[in-house]
Amino acid sequence: MLQNTRTIPRVLLLLETGNEYGHGLARGVARYARLHGPWSFYRMPPFYRTKPIRNNKLRLPLLKNDDADGIIAHVNDPSYAEEILTSGIPAIVTYVFKPIPGLINIKGDSIAIGRSGAEHLLERGFLHFAYCGYDDAVWSVHRSESFAARLAEAGFSTAIYHQPQSARNRAWEKEQLILAEWMGALPKPVAIMACNDARAQEISEVCKIAGFSVPEQVAILGVDNDAVICELSDPPLSSIPLNSERAGFEAAECLDRMMRGDSPDIDFICVHPEPVVVRQSTDIVAIEDEVVAMALRYIRLYADKIRSVEEVAEKVHLSLRQLQKRFRKAIGLQIYEEIRRVRMQKVARLLVETTMPISKIAYEVGYESPKNMAHCFCKETGMGLSEYRKAYGKHN
Repeated sequence: MLQNTRTIPRVLLLLETGNEYGHGLARGVARYARLHGPWSFYRMPPFYRTKPIRNNKLRLPLLKNDDADGIIAHVNDPSYAEEILTSGIPAIVTYVFKPIPGLINIKGDSIAIGRSGAEHLLERGFLHFAYCGYDDAVWSVHRSESFAARLAEAGFSTAIYHQPQSARNRAWEKEQLILAEWMGALPKPVAIMACNDARAQEISEVCKIAGFSVPEQVAILGVDNDAVICELSDPPLSSIPLNSERAGFEAAECLDRMMRGDSPDIDFICVHPEPVVVRQSTDIVAIEDEVVAMALRYIRLYADKIRSVEEVAEKVHLSLRQLQKRFRKAIGLQIYEEIRRVRMQKVARLLVETTMPISKIAYEVGYESPKNMAHCFCKETGMGLSEYRKAYGKHN
């Protein structure tokens, strides 16, 4: 006998899954449903099974029959939000341009994302920085503000690209020429953070048109770590991954409570950044001192195997005292501080992406004692190992 499906919550999952962000949200929702369901999902049919819509109404399916218990949706248009609000169905949304009042929104941690981008490009040794995003998307503006604020703390200014005012000039065949002119006026070499990978790919294409070499003249960093976009670009794009799968899980957990009659006292579910995935578009050390640049490359390749700072000096054929002095002048850090920083980046990545035991992680990054690693990690991030994994881990 068939089970009565009305005993199973029916959720409208209306997410944009054509990108890594939406895919991650969907994976997180699916994982929650497997653990705490079952849930029955309704998704919009693929484009080849639908008729063209002649107006901008979302036309939420199933609502006329009161046959939906919850909604997780990507909202592209204000009328969509109105339709969801008036339905009275428990809903959580993610948005394109600005948060939707009256609903729980899934949003990126723009402050952390912007700071992460700035930290990565500072580590590369650049002296000139720029940001390119979308003026009409509040999350892009917030990322640019955080990016510029972190660079200002380090004593650097940021050139901000502003889109053309007219819709005609925002058409890509027009805007790419305007963007090329803006980039041409920037001092080189320059490191540019884009608001997302799609924008980063556009910058990469402009570099080809204008004849700028990547990353030697223009280093490019995106956000989302969408593998298709990042690998489609030539050279491949470095990017800041977002833990949207974790956010999808938390959104499903929150929706489950709402469908049971609870009223969670929150406005947002936050999507946190993960350590930068470095590809060729920022894989450069923009340090004028070639010996220091060589030492940095060695540290980034072998930080987990280095046993002493003397080893680094030997590799670049310089006395330790001389290297220490030039290292400090070039990047403002001692050699051991850079080794520790690179190791902690790897620790953070392993905590987020794996369920590897702490003792195994310590071995992987070159620490004989997990206690020593924990002390260094807390000093570097301000968080304990377990606390960090609980906050950002994909497999919690």
